[in-house]
Amino acid sequence: MLRAGRGRLAWMVLLGLLPGLAAAAPAPFVAGDRVCFVGDSITHGRKWHAYLYLYYLTRQPQAPLRFQNAGIAGDSAAGAVSRLEWDILPGQPNKVVVMLGMNDIGRGYYGKPDPVDPAILQQREAALNAHRNAMGTLLTTLRDRLQPQFILCTPSPYDDTVQNTTPNLFGCNAALQRCGQMAGELATQFGGSTVDFNGPLTALNLARQRTAPTWTIVGPDRVHPGDVGMMLMAWLFLKAQSAPPTISDLAIDSTARQVVRAGNASLRDLAVAADAVTFEATEAALPFPVEPSAQEALQLVSLEADLCQQKLAVSGLAAGTWRLSIDGQAVLEAPAADWAAGRNLALLATTPQYRQALEVHNLNLQRFSTEARLRSVNQIRMMLERAKVGLDDAAAQEAYFQQFLAARNGDNTAYFRGQFDNFLKTRPIYDEVLRQVDELTARCWQLNQPRPHRWELRRVG
Repeated sequence: MLRAGRGRLAWMVLLGLLPGLAAAAPAPFVAGDRVCFVGDSITHGRKWHAYLYLYYLTRQPQAPLRFQNAGIAGDSAAGAVSRLEWDILPGQPNKVVVMLGMNDIGRGYYGKPDPVDPAILQQREAALNAHRNAMGTLLTTLRDRLQPQFILCTPSPYDDTVQNTTPNLFGCNAALQRCGQMAGELATQFGGSTVDFNGPLTALNLARQRTAPTWTIVGPDRVHPGDVGMMLMAWLFLKAQSAPPTISDLAIDSTARQVVRAGNASLRDLAVAADAVTFEATEAALPFPVEPSAQEALQLVSLEADLCQQKLAVSGLAAGTWRLSIDGQAVLEAPAADWAAGRNLALLATTPQYRQALEVHNLNLQRFSTEARLRSVNQIRMMLERAKVGLDDAAAQEAYFQQFLAARNGDNTAYFRGQFDNFLKTRPIYDEVLRQVDELTARCWQLNQPRPHRWELRRVG
């Protein structure tokens, strides 16, 4: 939850109590889905959809599905249209998630709070109209070719209210909110659904900045959220899908020596003694781990309550302190009254289930980063195609790279040199790296299978 006094508006938006987008909420993904994420750099190399995939890996381990990263840094809706044939359609997605706008609005047209130059205002409107038209073309082509279900996301915020040293292009976020309104209209037109990132995250920024003006959910460049922001985006997406929070829900009456409830789990071999309760359980899901770089999300919103519920309740225990061990590993000590009320184990890193989920998380990040290499190849391919440089002409490519870098005059040249080098290294082995992504995906759906565990609750004081 948000800390008390730090923004009732943000809290209301996050709970969905303020008016939102008119289109329908998205349904949860199901086994066999091929979900394509079309976007810009925030999709290309940021983790929000990796965290989303981790939820499905851990919560629905018997329902394999595939995510396709189709984000390209610096891209726009028009750019997505231009690469449909070779970059998006080959994946044959049945569900397409689109988040575009950050590069469509023409950030160079913004900066002054109240511009008076009519030409600038006209350029802003022209950019927004071009975005709307390109989005319509993108969705129409996808509909005509694949008939997928659409999920349109409002763009994540440009933070033009935080106090930092990055030049502030004031008004950008209002333009992104216009893109979000268009997304809602298009979702209705194309029978799709929506997820709002901009509204809740902007409200959260404003609420926190009232007392901490330099705080932001977005990075120091005002554009790219870090891992905390990525986790909040995944949370917002899953909330929109009404994703279930339950990993397992076990309840035992030790006085009656019986299982009261075994939600999303099977429980066997219950044995009750004066000082111990033991059983074996196989849960149908794993915990949803939150890596250290994203942990602040747990303090900002109700992520634990909404997505991470692995409950154990044992009533009828004698007064005193009782220690839970799983497979011989001590997990948690609590008084009998707490065990009767029930304890949530989902975020305890000491459980074998959580450790297994961390292994899945690490493998999933390897899958994500390997696929991101291919996104960088396709980013440079788009640049070469626009410059009419042959994809097999190494000399022309290097000449173009050098000219491009010189024109940037030191602006982010290390990043682009790295992208160019990755293109030269990875493009010849593109298909091999793609097979690696497939192999890592398959391994994720093997490693995530729940295992039986021996539980013991023993009185220790």
